[in-house]
Amino acid sequence: MSVQVAMASEKPTDNGFEFDPLAADAITFRYDIELGYKRHHIACMDKARRNGLGPLDALSRLGFVRLALLSKETSTNLVTRFRQGGGALGAKDLGQEGMGRLIEEMFSGPLDQTVRRFFGCLYGVLFVDFDVSKPMTGDALDGPEGLSFNWHCDVAPTPYVKLLVYLTGRDEHDGATEFVDMATTAQFRRAGYVFCPKSQRLRDVSDLARLHGINMAPEKLLPEQGEAAVFSPGQVLHKGIPPTHGERVLLSVGVIPAPTDWRGFLASNYGYMCNARFGEFPQVA
Repeated sequence: MSVQVAMASEKPTDNGFEFDPLAADAITFRYDIELGYKRHHIACMDKARRNGLGPLDALSRLGFVRLALLSKETSTNLVTRFRQGGGALGAKDLGQEGMGRLIEEMFSGPLDQTVRRFFGCLYGVLFVDFDVSKPMTGDALDGPEGLSFNWHCDVAPTPYVKLLVYLTGRDEHDGATEFVDMATTAQFRRAGYVFCPKSQRLRDVSDLARLHGINMAPEKLLPEQGEAAVFSPGQVLHKGIPPTHGERVLLSVGVIPAPTDWRGFLASNYGYMCNARFGEFPQVA
């Protein structure tokens, strides 16, 4: 399965800051309308009819939040399995029961309420992936492997939440993730930046912000082992900060609205989860 996306056309100029402001709208239309994620989200909210979820929290207000999800024991065990597998671990390796235990632990705390409040309905895990980052400098950061360390939004539906679960603590690598809130990101979107071609991603957007009169105050999240950066990747600009030493092992989890609870969603989606590439979104409605 492949997902075709509309990309911004490159318009190089002397200052390098001319982007296509229509690109973001084209991508939102592709995912929310053509792939059906907006209609799917509305149907899930209609079925849930959940009230009394309380005031908005950081995820709903800003688009990102740091939460504790896994115990140190679980995190360490996953890192061990990841390394024993030569850097390969996925849903198929964990098995459906193992995935169920992992999801239950992640969502047994505040994450459940946070995600339900953000979506206004129930949710399910669509993707899982394990990844490792090692110290990077110079030429490596300028290559394809360094793209996630430049400012960007993920090409994704609007009703979508991503979890970056740190399986190794910051003391082991000193890596981090940096975010710009949703309101400020919307200003960059109007400037045409958020879904620009990968070759035009910037490590520093301060000059672009000044050019468009955008006041930005990035926030750096430094999760401990078992904690996660929980965010809406299509609505908040973000970038990774590479490790200075050691390895940063991450569990990435993609979450979408669902008409049933996560257990029912896992039962019907596990086969897809085992074979899907992270970030290739299926038709849902």
